[in-house]
Parts: sequence; structure tokens; C-alpha cells
Amino acid sequence: MTLGQLNAHKWLSWTGTPAYGMQYWHLRPGAGAFGVGDFAESLAVLLTRHEGLRTTFPGGGRQRVVASGELVLHVLTPEDAPASSALDSASVDSAALDSAVDAVVAGLPYDSAVDLPVSAAVLVRSGRVCAAVLRCSHLAADHKGMAVLGRELEEMLADPAARVVGAPRHQPLDQAESERRPSMRRRAENALDYWGDRLRRMPANPLAAAPGPGPAESRAMEMVSHAGAAALARIARRTSLDRSNIVLAAILSVLAERTGDPGHLFCALSNNRFFDRRLADHVGTLAASSLVEVDGGGATFDELGARVRAGMVRASMSAMYDAHRMHAIAERVEHERGVAFNYFPPIFNNAAAYIRSDATPDPVRSTEFTWRRMEATPAPLRFDLWRLDAVLAMDAWTGDTSRIDRPEVEQTLLAVERLLVAAAEDDLSPGEMSGIIDLPRTERGDDWLHLDSCWVHLPEVQRLLDDTLAPARIFAEVDDRPLVAYVAATDAVTTPEQAHARCMSRLPAHPAAMTPRHYVLCHGTPTTPHDLSSWQRQPVLSEGPGRRLPTPARREEFNGEPPPRARAV
Repeated sequence: MTLGQLNAHKWLSWTGTPAYGMQYWHLRPGAGAFGVGDFAESLAVLLTRHEGLRTTFPGGGRQRVVASGELVLHVLTPEDAPASSALDSASVDSAALDSAVDAVVAGLPYDSAVDLPVSAAVLVRSGRVCAAVLRCSHLAADHKGMAVLGRELEEMLADPAARVVGAPRHQPLDQAESERRPSMRRRAENALDYWGDRLRRMPANPLAAAPGPGPAESRAMEMVSHAGAAALARIARRTSLDRSNIVLAAILSVLAERTGDPGHLFCALSNNRFFDRRLADHVGTLAASSLVEVDGGGATFDELGARVRAGMVRASMSAMYDAHRMHAIAERVEHERGVAFNYFPPIFNNAAAYIRSDATPDPVRSTEFTWRRMEATPAPLRFDLWRLDAVLAMDAWTGDTSRIDRPEVEQTLLAVERLLVAAAEDDLSPGEMSGIIDLPRTERGDDWLHLDSCWVHLPEVQRLLDDTLAPARIFAEVDDRPLVAYVAATDAVTTPEQAHARCMSRLPAHPAAMTPRHYVLCHGTPTTPHDLSSWQRQPVLSEGPGRRLPTPARREEFNGEPPPRARAV
């Protein structure tokens, strides 16, 4: 398997459902554009061109390309579809057509060990296709790969002469072979060093917040902004910056105003196609998380955009790695620091780079907002860019509405829009940006600590102890030691190592907490557990940080082979 396939396999294994990693590409042809035979012929050419669409993953870190075979094309008529009367109308909207074909392929089972990763369906009216969808697993194609497939499919449907296999492509098997070269292996090793260094000093949750009274749900607010799109066009002309970098600069400015910290170390997706021209139109899964570091201190808006561009390039150089080994390193760092990283879902995901139109933004049209339910995510707040052409379409997605609620999500998006519109007129100083953003700074009282670059909420640490070690009590500082836990020993918990392991197991459910830095195991529970002196009068069985692992961490293998050079994690 390639590094990209290993990465997709790793995060898909967490979800427990293959459907989570499926991507859809919709085609909305004009009236009478093509027939079922045209679509089938074009799809067959795609399967022949791109080996990734004919790949199964039988296990053991291997991929297997099928040399020949058949793929079922699902053909649907309005009479077959749910709500068929609506689909009979020639004026039915595209969303209804997309939903009809989606329903056909969404329910198809997918076993990566034996099934091809691609499926397709078409909706036919009067003998012609009026809607079509291509579904593909993330194991076979990332978002850019899907865009390549969609573009090629549309070209072949428009011109039968384009339905030829053409010159050989750079295939996933070729990519796997290239990743075995010494230079690529060194690059993957260096990427692990880059991640390890930053994981040891980055905040686990830069937007840590205490839970509020509302429900803890996963929701996203989509903003469709015409004014933002018009502003982006003007800023891009003035600065020569990519529009996604401009949006990210605005997001970071808003977050810095909320947190009071101009430094940013966060997770974004890299498409990993910058440094090898063979990968520009490669159909495979290459995208992976990268850690982007940007110092916004003292920067004007234009300067921040340039720093964002440089930070994204630096991060992309370390975005190809063995995900299994990287996560082993992350787990070790989490254990040592007593944190749970919420970085695996990207904080910034740019899916707009492959969707463009020639339409002109209309800056006087009103901004539209849609609040919708999402699948669960550990990310406190992430941003997804969907369009950067005639409109700026982006999501702000919170994994816990009790901590970051709907008004705050909407205010954050509006502040991003205000900042872009203002920056379209001229470069902005830090003071000017602060006035335009106009959001209150996150308030943290005496029940918060700033420790190891993390904001830690003491009541949430106490809730963590109540979940795992009760009776136990956390104290902010004891004898110059921060975050000390006194614990009544039980038959199951007699050592700091056992106490720490229990806390780590439940820490992801407490995103504003950190595990104690020091554990004191006592014989018995005091009558006044909130009082430190009463704990200190109890006999002590053992104490310590609890960070020593019971066995040395095993070195993971690199694509089934030992790593090219040994290095302590």
C-alpha cells in the first residue's frame, strides 16, 4: 500500500463503517446530452485508465489490481425512484435528482478486501440520462482524484473521440514503488521527526472551553457569501496570494482575536501534489494531515497571508508519512504529556481548489447561512472551504455545541467575512483587524491554568478524576508542583502508572482537561476531600507522574519493512 492508502486505511478503521469514507461526484447533464451506453463506455475507459479504481485491499498492507472484470452500472427511471412523481417533472431541481441517484449507490455494501472501490448510477428519462453519480472510496481517490475523474468523465461524455485510454499514467502501484526509494524513505522519516517535534509542544486543544448548559451536538454552519467572494478576487489581485491562503489568514486573525494568542500550530490537509509533477492529475489517495505553524504576531493582513503561504508549503513537505507509525508516536507523546490531541480531523480543509466557475460574484446579494447536523467529530472547531469562485462557500463545524454554540459559530463566520471585505480595500494593521473582527476575547477565570502550552479547566480535570479514580481530588499546585491529584487507592489502582492509564483512557471525553502531572496514592479517603491538608494526613502508598510505560514502545514497520535508519521516538 502507498503511504496515502495507509493513511486512509488508518482513519477509516476508526469509523467502523466504510460508508464514512465514500465520496460522490455528480454529473448534471443538459437535456438529451447522452445515453446510458455513452456513460457505460466512458466509465469503462476510466476503469482502464486508472488502476486505483480496480484495486482491492486483501490485508497485510497490500493492494491488488484486478486485470479484468465487470462493474454493475445501476440504471434508474423516475418510476423506480422514491418520490417518483417529483422526478417525472422536467423542471425538477438538481438536488432532487442527485438525491435519487445517491440513494441507489449509498446503500451498496463495500468490503475493501474483495470489492472494487467504485460504483455508479444514472437516472434516465425518455431514454436519456438526466443525472449521474460516481461513488468512490477514499482508499482509491482523495478529493483531487475525484475531481480528475469527474473532469475526464465529463470530457468523454461530451466527445466520443476522447474515449481512449491514452498514455500510461502514474498509478498507485508506481507510487508505492517510488516510496521505496531511499530519498522518499528519508523524506517520510523526516516527516515523522517534524510531527514528533511539534506534537511535543503544540496545544492539545487551542479552543478549549468549558461545557455550557446546551446539548452537546455536532453541527456545522455553512456560509455562502457573495461579498466575500468579490473581496477575495480583489485581495488576490493586490497580493498575488492564493484565495485559500487569504481565507485562512482571515480565519487565523479571528481565532487570534478570540484566544489572545497570535501564534498558530494547527492541522490542515495537504494534497501532497506540490513536489512531483507526475502527481498533478494522479487518481489515488495522497491527501494527508499536515501540521502548519504560523506566527501572526505584529503582521498586517497581507503579511499574514504571506506567512500562511510559507507555513503551508513547509507543512506540505512533511505531509507524506506512515500514518501507523505517526500515530504510534502521537500516542507516546500523549501519554507523556497527559493530553489527547484533537488534531486528526483537520482544522482547515480546502476542498475548493478543484471547483471553479467563470461566474462573477454579486457583492450586493445577501449572505446565506445554513445550520445542519453533522457526524460526530472530536474537533472543537474546524473550517471547510467548498467554493472560492462566484461565491465563498465555507463551513464552520463544531464537535460540541455545548462548548461552541450556534451564535459563536455564526459570529466567527461573519467576522471572517467582515475582515475579507475590509481587506479588499487596503492592507490592514493589527489594530485595524482587531476593530473589524469585533469579537469578545475568551474569558478564563481562576479555575483555568495555562500549562504545557495548553489551557486546562480545573473543574473538568476533577470530572475526569470522578469518572476514573473516585474518590480523588485535583489541586492546582502542591509544593510547587502543578496539577497534583490525591487518590484513594483501591485493589485496581495502587500505582501512579495505573492511575495515569485510567485517566488517559477517558481523557478524550474531557477536551478541556489534562491528566494530573503528579499522582499521590493514599490509604483511605479523608472526611473532607476538598481540603488538601486532610489528604496530606493520609498514609501514602506510592506517588509519581505515572508516565512510565509498562513496556518499551514497539517500533512500527515502514510499509512492511524495517525503517531505513534507527532513531529513538
